[in-house]
Amino acid sequence: MHGPGREIIDTAEAKEEKAVKPNLNIQINEDQQRSISTALALLNEVLCLFEDYARGREIRSIFYEERNRLTERQRKKMLIEIERMHALMRRIKTELDLPLKIKDVQNEIWGRSRLLRPATI
Repeated sequence: MHGPGREIIDTAEAKEEKAVKPNLNIQINEDQQRSISTALALLNEVLCLFEDYARGREIRSIFYEERNRLTERQRKKMLIEIERMHALMRRIKTELDLPLKIKDVQNEIWGRSRLLRPATI
């Protein structure tokens, strides 16, 4: 759309963008960086799980079963909100120069297996 109507939409979008994207021009020390990074990494893990649910994840196993009864509308809304949160988290990561946490699947399997070992002896 061109003309005055488009300016109103542009202004509304700009206001929303400023509200979602605050100026993060701040300095943090290494301990703060580590704390923020850890908290956001944990939040991100949960968001990834929720995203899997929104995409239809259901696990059916011997002793464990998930039932995903989310409606299509709920799934779409969740994916939109998760993407908004991911976008904000990417911006925070960049602006605060937060490190990327790499989780090695082999180590994850080994670690979880070691936790289960006493229960199986």
